Parts: sequence; structure tokens; C-alpha cells
Amino acid sequence: MAALATLRDIKPTRGTDHRNEKLHRNATLREERIAAAQHAVDQLRPLRGRVWVLFPGRSGPNAAPSTTADWAEHVVACLRGTEVVCHQFWTECEALTMVEGTQSRDPSSREVLEKKRDAEYDRCRADTWRAVTEFTDSAAKRIDAR
Repeated sequence: MAALATLRDIKPTRGTDHRNEKLHRNATLREERIAAAQHAVDQLRPLRGRVWVLFPGRSGPNAAPSTTADWAEHVVACLRGTEVVCHQFWTECEALTMVEGTQSRDPSSREVLEKKRDAEYDRCRADTWRAVTEFTDSAAKRIDAR
């Protein structure tokens, strides 16, 4: 949940009145926020081992998540996917701003990019919340079964 909250700080914008609009003008702040989001997701990676120990059982590599450990992996994968969408958005925005070495913005190109990446972000975020819910439900069932 903390990683999801951090990803909001690099969420694709939806027009010039969006709260992350300042990231279009402040590359330092943008890079700091991207690094913070990557760090938040990276912090979860070692925690997966604890989940595997507390909730043993893994499905096959290509199987849909079914165990608590599987869901922990899926949560991290969904978070990473959300992070990738955000990073792609900012990389593509940066490319849009550079035209023959000068700063220039094509509002229509940015608008298309915002619509595309914001929709992807929303899908990834929804998938992540579903994975978090499934993870917690799976853990609760295992605990209750004891």
C-alpha cells in the first residue's frame, strides 16, 4: 500500500492542472520521485521470503496465483508494472519536449500520451489493488484455518 501511495507521486498527468504537473518542468524533482517509487517497490522484494516461510506453497511458474506466496509475487509484479507505466510516461514526455535541442511542447501529442498512459496506469493500479486484496484474503484464510 505504501508503494502504491508512492507511485501516485509519479502518476501520469491529466492536463495542466494535475497535481504532478510540476514534474514536467522540474526534472530533479521528477527523478527524485521516480527513485523513491523504485525504492518503495524494491523494499518489498526481500519481504517475499518471509511470506514464503510463513505461508509455504507455490504454484507452477506459468500458473495463475493461488497460494499466499503466489499472491505476494503477483503484488510485486503488479507494482513493478505500474512503475514501468509511470516511467514510460515520463520518458516519453521528456522526448516530446526536446525538438532540435530546444524546449517545445506539442499539446496534442502530450494529450494523446496522457490519455494512453493514464488509462494504463489506472488498469495497473486496479490490478494491483485486486492482487493486494487476494493476497490478504489468502493469508487470512490460512491463518483462520490454523
